[in-house]
Amino acid sequence: MQAVPPAAALVELKGALRYHGTDTRRLGEMLRVRAISCLGVDVRVGIGPTVTVAATASAQLAPPGGVLAVIPEEAADWLAGLPVEALRGIGPRQAQVLHDYAIHAVGLLAACSR
Repeated sequence: MQAVPPAAALVELKGALRYHGTDTRRLGEMLRVRAISCLGVDVRVGIGPTVTVAATASAQLAPPGGVLAVIPEEAADWLAGLPVEALRGIGPRQAQVLHDYAIHAVGLLAACSR
């Protein structure tokens, strides 16, 4: 587990999948239910093949909480349609520069050469 201020945490759950004998979405739902029942806090759970995809999925959920699982085979297509602002680390200034170059979606950004 790694804290991500101000109010998030990254959790690696590969070992828990084997222990609980379930899939990633079900494990995310279990985590959410436990947070509600034990802490009285609803959480947003983003699940993905990388930290960036999982964090982006989590941010796409409307408060107060929910679970969004992006399977590895669909991650590129799922990200492609999102606005560039959806990527963690892209702030308003960077987004405006990208928009000035007519790059409005993550898919367009991925297609750019270095």
